[in-house]
Amino acid sequence: MKPNVFAYAVLLLYPLVAVGVFRSFRPAVAAVVVVICGDLFLPQDTGFDLAGLPVLAKDQFIYLSVLVGALTSVPGRLASTRPGLYEAMAILLAAGGALTTVTNQDPLRYGPTVLPAMPWGDFPSGAISDLLWYLLPFWLGRALVRQGRDVRVIVATLAGGGLVYTLLCWVEIQLSPQLHYWVYGLMPSAFVLAYRWGGFRPMVFMENGLATSIFMAMALISCAALARVHAPVLRLPARPATGWLAVTIVACKSVASAVFGIVLGGAVLVLKPRMLARIAVLLCLLLSLYPALRLAKLFPVDTIGELAYAFDEIRGKSLTGRFEVERKMLDLARERPWFGWGGYSRNWPYDPETGLSLVVPDGYWILQLGSRGLLGFVCAFGMLVIPVLGAATRVRRIPDPRDQILLAALMLVIAVRVVDQIPNGRWSSLPVFLAGALHSTSRALVAERARARRRRDAAEPRRDAAVAAGPAPGGEPDLPAERGPRLADLLRTTREPGP
Repeated sequence: MKPNVFAYAVLLLYPLVAVGVFRSFRPAVAAVVVVICGDLFLPQDTGFDLAGLPVLAKDQFIYLSVLVGALTSVPGRLASTRPGLYEAMAILLAAGGALTTVTNQDPLRYGPTVLPAMPWGDFPSGAISDLLWYLLPFWLGRALVRQGRDVRVIVATLAGGGLVYTLLCWVEIQLSPQLHYWVYGLMPSAFVLAYRWGGFRPMVFMENGLATSIFMAMALISCAALARVHAPVLRLPARPATGWLAVTIVACKSVASAVFGIVLGGAVLVLKPRMLARIAVLLCLLLSLYPALRLAKLFPVDTIGELAYAFDEIRGKSLTGRFEVERKMLDLARERPWFGWGGYSRNWPYDPETGLSLVVPDGYWILQLGSRGLLGFVCAFGMLVIPVLGAATRVRRIPDPRDQILLAALMLVIAVRVVDQIPNGRWSSLPVFLAGALHSTSRALVAERARARRRRDAAEPRRDAAVAAGPAPGGEPDLPAERGPRLADLLRTTREPGP
């Protein structure tokens, strides 16, 4: 089944849409809107396979569109953002593909099955793919979403997008997942996988029901943060909107996403920002430690499997099956730990006699570790985990409690996507973009406090001198005037033409 002409037209027109959005809004708002709307509504499994390049599909078009919009509107902002540690990690990830290729020049034979050696011709395309998946989203998030007030833009857009998506989710819950087929002419995932517990799991315009449900968890956490700071979402009260999102995520029939969304959304409503930041750090450390615990056989897979069986037998079989797949793939990954086995399913275990695959792989972390080794794993997940750890050290230095809550919610949103890549796929580069934005905005919130303190310190000597000089003839002491916001400053919240 192939996508229709409309699907290709939407992809090709999206850069023009991005240009229009950037000309209408300030850079941060435009970038966040283009990224999240693209993630929600662009077609899956639709792309252009050009010679010498990776397939340019939904995810690549989103960030190339942001790049085009920014270059036409605020090129100076991009030019002023110098590459840093995280961009270096992305470049190292792309360059590491050469080491993976060098160490995998041997074909693998399993009975009648022969897996080819890694061809050198694939390296340039693979390196470009890594840069589009990691470097470009992070750099754009860091360059364009870099003011303290932009945290609220991200949280509000995630919550608003989730609220709009609830309507489409309920259509598919009632009628079955058909929207992507009706609009774009193909089903992005097998229809049988959408049937769960006597009903349908909505996919809407995402890769599958799991991708949709984890986004709804992100939206629920964001909406709860807006409710905590008494801010509306799409001009609606945030508290009832949070409840509506909670009902919808349960109806999406994904246990892990529902637990993440409801538990962490509830935590955002009641816990202090510092505690929320600690929870985000713990979730990120879980991913960082999980491979080591599995390799050392210290992770309680049996206990967790028993709990899953107690909840639901089908879920229990699925989870224990995932653990068994991870064990077999980890055994293979130990043989080439640093740079992995490369592509062409070389990182899958096979039966040495029949040549049949022994697993149906799942879980992005184990696929990344097996194919790219520890170098690829550390670079790919370090770009997500390290910004959360850095932001956690800055939360207490942010003066406004509302900003603390919104920043902590953004940390939780990224942490949820990080942990979701243990059992599930990567789905999109959205968490990489958000990690770049988190890095910049958390630093900006702390810097704004320091600038305010310097302004106060500079004003004190002038104020003291004016008081010591006594009142001006016929009036009060000549104190420095306190200026209110200018009209131009208020308008700049919707349109900021330059960096």
